[in-house]
Amino acid sequence: MLGTLKKIRRDILNRFRLRHCTSFGKGVFVGKPNLMKGDIVLGDHVSISGGATFVSTRARLSIHDYALVGFNVTIITGDHVLTELGRHIVEVGDSDKDRLGGDYDKDVTLEAGCWIGADVTILKGVTIGRGSVVGAGAVVTKDVPPYSICVGVPARCVGMRFTDEQIAEHERLLAERGVAIK
Repeated sequence: MLGTLKKIRRDILNRFRLRHCTSFGKGVFVGKPNLMKGDIVLGDHVSISGGATFVSTRARLSIHDYALVGFNVTIITGDHVLTELGRHIVEVGDSDKDRLGGDYDKDVTLEAGCWIGADVTILKGVTIGRGSVVGAGAVVTKDVPPYSICVGVPARCVGMRFTDEQIAEHERLLAERGVAIK
């Protein structure tokens, strides 16, 4: 009985924490406290530790199935306008982005099965490839290939989790269990 009540409480808290997401799948866990704002889509069995800040400006943040996000991760899909003469950065908003054109907002995607370590920052336009690992404290400014291991500021790839043969076997075993890699 006590276990059932704890599960119900956890599910209610998760739904409350996810209220600002565009959509979310089944089995999603969200720690506390978190800030999630904007067009955010979470797949099934995503786990987000406490202290996360996800700000989706005018672009989408998509986190695919079975992704694991560590403590205090920051993901931002946009930039400020830095080139407006005669105005402070804080005075320039989204309507100015439209007027000026440019590449201020871009989607961010975390593909299935990736692991984002604690205190990582991911900037606009980045795709974290399926099954990849981003080490704690990294600042990711460029795409991360599938099944790679990336660390540092700025993040750079230092290795692969598996060989090509192991990736094929890993994905075959997941498919056998009915766990999609998408």
